[in-house]
This record gives sequence, C-alpha cells and structure tokens, in this order.
Amino acid sequence: MKFKNQSLAGCTVALIKSQAITDGHAGSIIQTIIGCRKQGDEAVPTNGHLAIAHAEALHLSKEQAKAFYGEHAGRSYFPGLIESVTGPEGVIAMVLTSRNSNETIKVWRGMMGPTDPNKARVEAPHSIRALYATEMPHTAVHGSDSQEAVEREVAIIWPNDVEREMSITPSDDLEAE
Repeated sequence: MKFKNQSLAGCTVALIKSQAITDGHAGSIIQTIIGCRKQGDEAVPTNGHLAIAHAEALHLSKEQAKAFYGEHAGRSYFPGLIESVTGPEGVIAMVLTSRNSNETIKVWRGMMGPTDPNKARVEAPHSIRALYATEMPHTAVHGSDSQEAVEREVAIIWPNDVEREMSITPSDDLEAE
C-alpha cells in the first residue's frame, strides 16, 4: 500500500488524542517524537529516533473511529475509546518513520509507554502516557501495533490518499492459450 505516493513499509500511525490537545500537550508530544522536550526553560533530549513523515489536524467521524478501533467493539471501554478520538479538539494524525524502519513501531510504542497511564507512571515514568495522559481511555496518544494495523489505520484516516498495490495473476483463460 502507498500513502501519498510513498510506501508505508517501516512507518507507524500516531494519534495525539483530543484530551491531550485540550490539555495543551500536543507541542510537548511532538517535541518528544522528534527528539527534544522542554522541561521548564530547559530543552531535554529524549533519544527520539523518529521523524514525522506526515501530520494533519483533523476530526474523525464516529464511523471512522468505530472502524479504527473495531477490534475493541463490544468491550466496556469501547465508547470511551471512540470519545477519545472524536472530541471537540479533534486529533493530530501522523505517519512516523525512522532510520531503522524495522524498529519504527517498537520505538513509538516504547515512547508512548503502557496503555494505562497509572501503570505508565510506575513502569515508564518518562513516557508520553506517564507525563500527559489523564486516565483510561484518555491515554494521550495512539500507536499502531503492527504493519497490518498501519495500513488499515491509514486507509481509515486518509481514504482518498491511499493507493492499494494490485497483484495481477493470469486468468485460467489466458493460461489455456
């Protein structure tokens, strides 16, 4: 699959969720992604090895959000997940990449920290969720968990900017000739 004429291999999808935007954390999260975060008046390197290939502030429809988080449908927290990406501030949707394309998803998920903000504060106190998430499901950010998820999520968020690669196999009629 291609997104805006670029391969998605080695990329991941990242969302800054509505509550984090409302709380004024979007800039700090972006600084963390690109490798520098301010603490007070001091710039602190974050060892970020990611680059933002594409970013866009947008509002997901409820239908997009339900498709995006479809694997969680029917669970008690599903309505909260939908709310977390359809809030009044919208989301900042990004495609991230890195020098080591095999590590992009792993690096981003490590930067995010555990999904539960309380667990993140204990296990990964400098992670994005430890610093900027409030409580479940307001986890500040989202990240794809696999290359398949990247392609599915990009197709949901930017349906008009996706090119699916077609494989052509000879038909039985052509093989018979």
